[in-house]
Amino acid sequence: MAAGAEALDLPDDEQSRCIAQAIISGIGFDQIQATGLSPDDFSETETLADTGVAVDEAATAQIRTVIAGCGDLVATFVSSPDASAEEAVCAQDILDNDLIAELLVVELVDVEPSEALLAARTSLEECAAG
Repeated sequence: MAAGAEALDLPDDEQSRCIAQAIISGIGFDQIQATGLSPDDFSETETLADTGVAVDEAATAQIRTVIAGCGDLVATFVSSPDASAEEAVCAQDILDNDLIAELLVVELVDVEPSEALLAARTSLEECAAG
């Protein structure tokens, strides 16, 4: 869990641990161990597909739900150096914890985003562009 939390590189250590624990619990420690990767190597992969770990729809939903409960994800997003000032302002009106949790899971598990997430991305891009 420590390696996963560190790899997230979030300003809030408690939030990082919560998200890492959600991912580990959702995947299952046995599946993670079966990859043969060190905790650091596993945590640094871009997607779970890179590790050979398969995550079914139920586990994906569970991970997303638990991540959504890991504090104020919108505040973390808007304070990120990756978010422009325009995106930060727009995100407060467009995004919520559920959408950010889904975004994290979509990137991690490499699944298709929901229509709601696609619409939020479009709205955020349009809003940030002015």
